[in-house]
Amino acid sequence: MSIQSTRTITRRHAIERINEINLLIRTLKFKALEDCVCEPDYDLESFVNSAEVEGDASEDWTDKMLEHTMDRPFYRHSLFENYTIEED
Repeated sequence: MSIQSTRTITRRHAIERINEINLLIRTLKFKALEDCVCEPDYDLESFVNSAEVEGDASEDWTDKMLEHTMDRPFYRHSLFENYTIEED
């Protein structure tokens, strides 16, 4: 079991991070994705090949939607963090 900490991030940061990761997945930029994530317990190639990117995050997403996505592997900055959203 890992230690979890809550990190507060802005809506803008969450949207930019989600969209950045989605773009790397869609364009199969494996090296760039590997450079910006820390997921030692996951297979990067399998993740990218099986990922279903449903669309980019937008201002229309709720805070809960952003938090849920940011808490997922490859979107999160660290496997030890959970996220809450604050207004920009």
